[in-house]
Amino acid sequence: MPTQSVSGKCYILTFVDDYSRYSMIYLLSKKDEVLSKLKEYIAMTRNKFGRTLQVLRSDNGGEYIGKEIEDFLKEQGIVHQLTVPYSPQQNGVSERKNRTLIEMTRCLLSEANLPQRFWAEAAMTATYLQNRLPTKPKGKTPYELWTNHKPNLSHIRVFGCKAYAYIQKQKHGKLDSKAIEGIFLGYDYRSKGYRIYLGDNKIMISRIVKFIENSPPYAKREAKELQKQDETTQQIVKLELAIIQWKKEK
Repeated sequence: MPTQSVSGKCYILTFVDDYSRYSMIYLLSKKDEVLSKLKEYIAMTRNKFGRTLQVLRSDNGGEYIGKEIEDFLKEQGIVHQLTVPYSPQQNGVSERKNRTLIEMTRCLLSEANLPQRFWAEAAMTATYLQNRLPTKPKGKTPYELWTNHKPNLSHIRVFGCKAYAYIQKQKHGKLDSKAIEGIFLGYDYRSKGYRIYLGDNKIMISRIVKFIENSPPYAKREAKELQKQDETTQQIVKLELAIIQWKKEK
């Protein structure tokens, strides 16, 4: 990803389970973080889901074939399969998943009228949604195949919509507002809360949120308001120029 995200990330590392198609992504600031995220992924899937990684298939990118990562995989007894250069079809599952992820990320950003620097939040949300959509090969959602439970979709909200996040009582005074306005940017994996953008690269995580989904996306309305402000400014400038010209003629 060429544009740095609001959280300072530049790359995506994607893990896709070959059978269920369940995927997880990690956001990286630098490519040399791949090994630490791989260790994190292996530990999380083992402790949370009781699954053991047996085979890792990747391309020949330098971040995947360094001595450190190869030594780690050997210690863990994990077979590392590499695709032949310029043969993405050898890792078809991952390639298709990444292609779909990019397309869905672009759609989310476009629909919400958000700039590219929100790509990381859109990508996380796209992955979250993809895991909860049925796949053609299996007829079930990756989430169900991975967890043996059907996904609950009651908490799904419109990406980029206007949202009011509740502020905990101990964090606001008697006269302060009990909620803060922002833009809904997805779901927090660790706390089961919602991610709300407050501006100035600040993201708040809250479990109690009021969503305004039946109105145009907040960012789209904001863009229209800015456009109106620009048009008003142009009219004022034209008026001032007309007055100056009128004074010269007099």
